[in-house]
Amino acid sequence: MLYDNQGREMLSMFGLTAEQTRILFSIQHLLVQEDIEKSKDSKEMKKIWLDEWASGIEAYFRNIAMDTRNVFLSKMEVVDAIADECEKSSNRSWYYLVILEAVLFRPYIPLNEDSNKNKEYSKLKYKKQNEYIKTLVVRNDIMEIGFVDSFEKTYIKSFKAILGKKFRFGLNIAKAMAAASVDAAAAKIFTGPVAVATFGSNFAALSGEALEGACLAMAGNGAIPAGGTGMARGILSIVGGGALLETAADGTTVGITANLIASASKLSLMQSAKLEVFFKEIVVFLLEDIERAQAIMKEYNNQISNLSNELARLKLEEKSNKKRIKNLKKSIEYMEKAYKDMLEFVSGFESVETEEGGD
Repeated sequence: MLYDNQGREMLSMFGLTAEQTRILFSIQHLLVQEDIEKSKDSKEMKKIWLDEWASGIEAYFRNIAMDTRNVFLSKMEVVDAIADECEKSSNRSWYYLVILEAVLFRPYIPLNEDSNKNKEYSKLKYKKQNEYIKTLVVRNDIMEIGFVDSFEKTYIKSFKAILGKKFRFGLNIAKAMAAASVDAAAAKIFTGPVAVATFGSNFAALSGEALEGACLAMAGNGAIPAGGTGMARGILSIVGGGALLETAADGTTVGITANLIASASKLSLMQSAKLEVFFKEIVVFLLEDIERAQAIMKEYNNQISNLSNELARLKLEEKSNKKRIKNLKKSIEYMEKAYKDMLEFVSGFESVETEEGGD
């Protein structure tokens, strides 16, 4: 699919290069290792999950011709790799995105169609490793450690607000995130030709369990591969909810976004909540870039319109599209709530700035 310049520029805000994506997955690998080390039980099952997840990540990197002998970096290597990337990069947006994804990362999601194994995975509990993430943040000294907790608090608040009255008191956010991955696996969008069509040519060489594992390992933990979608070279994955800003040059929505959220609406919920965190905590507070915030809102609203058009198209053949219509309706509803919340947030922020300027 071809993107116009505006769409390419918008998605590049959420893009990570191969090396930056490697840093992200290395941090996540370290977080699971830390959780396993501190666990009193289920250590072996957690190790089995980690090995399976790591195999999926390695399979993906192998297919983009990246050396897989050392995909996962040690803690000190991660610190050094971040410092090297900061020297090469003109801004720190990629770093904030990596930390955001690390904070919101929850392991032990389904990685295949083995219902028995997935049932065992669902029983595994993950203890938040925010303190461990803070030690990485302190070592690189790029942002204040307070944002680590703020990212998670804002995500949970946004998650609840988007669900609105449907939010059940005591709902476990981690379980809800795992449920979204279960929905995706059940929809079979990560298997066979559908996965390759959805995620692009980088998955063409994979098949069977390797394909499914690689797709679930990537998408289930935040990263949507951008290879094969017409993005500028150097962008490997889209994170931070950026997949919801996908825009085609001809206005159609036959691509990653439509395939994902029309098959599993809970993914739209997660991505929308994540986008709100990026919007509020990173763009507005860390970068203080209201112009960029407004551009994100404009593109997000455009995508809602595009998806509404897609919904109308599906309704022309309602009998054969009932499930997709149901999921797409929910997805649009989630996105509209998130858009309204971001609109109110930036309006309030601008009002405060105006008042302070007047003083």
